[in-house]
Amino acid sequence: MALSKAKKPGITLSELIVAMALLTVILALCTNLFVSSFHRLQMTNAMQDAQNNAIVGLDRFTRDFRETTKQSVVYYKDSSHQYIYFPSPRDRNGVFHQAPNGFIEWSTWIAYYMIRDPNFASQGQQGEPTYLLARRQQDILDKKLTNTPAFDWNSINGAEIAAKNAVQFNITSVQLSEYMVTYEVSLHTKREYKGKAYTYQAERFISIRDRLQPIYLDY
Repeated sequence: MALSKAKKPGITLSELIVAMALLTVILALCTNLFVSSFHRLQMTNAMQDAQNNAIVGLDRFTRDFRETTKQSVVYYKDSSHQYIYFPSPRDRNGVFHQAPNGFIEWSTWIAYYMIRDPNFASQGQQGEPTYLLARRQQDILDKKLTNTPAFDWNSINGAEIAAKNAVQFNITSVQLSEYMVTYEVSLHTKREYKGKAYTYQAERFISIRDRLQPIYLDY
């Protein structure tokens, strides 16, 4: 009596095509999910970068500005230049100087200014150009503050970069009394990703006295 051959396990061609189609769909969904997650991560990084730039830069300015005296603050802004400079009781090493009678001894001039970022075009960014908020420090030779410091507002050579990707740096003042002025300071930064700009604006209110160590009212 003839024995029938055992049927070997396997799949048909149609089953293989269906399985490959399902696998392709699953891979496409996974790829789209990965790409979407990657874009969201990059967008979040762009927003955080803009926020960190504004906060860190403005905090740096605040630490310097809160220790100055109101009658020696010089702020200038036109279509080509924007800067502010003021005396500081701290030397280049950050040491605070105070006379035995309790009054502040002015050690350095500190300047902040906006200068166009030379790397803006090479970074592939579009739209409104960004700027660098640069910081310079210069020794005070005349402790009576009668001499005007000389800073190079057109260069970043030798300057400290307080903030990158800056768009606006605004300073307005309100005279509270004969002895005190409050300044509203804001720094607006942006970061681009895939042609979209993510912006952030940090604000501070700083009150300074006349010839006395200033009081910082609102952080």
